Amino acid sequence: MQQWIAPDNTPFVHFLFGLDLSTKLPTATQDADIDHCWWRTPAQIIAADNLRSPLLAESVRLWQQGARDPLQLIAPFQWPFREGARHADA
Repeated sequence: MQQWIAPDNTPFVHFLFGLDLSTKLPTATQDADIDHCWWRTPAQIIAADNLRSPLLAESVRLWQQGARDPLQLIAPFQWPFREGARHADA
């Protein structure tokens, strides 16, 4: 989990969740300003020059170094958010 303030002063909290998959699953974009999703190795992510934020490469570096936090760390965020959330059936 990392925090970053973008050059336009937009604050971000970034979460990286790691998992092992036996096969690559289909990808789909989640935001209008993202036009592609790809599966990449950690080395490819770190070397990429077109990441959405520097937090991704830094998170991968920390993951490679063995940095791990318990999932309970995000419990105070009270997922899933309900108030003001957009729902697919709305």
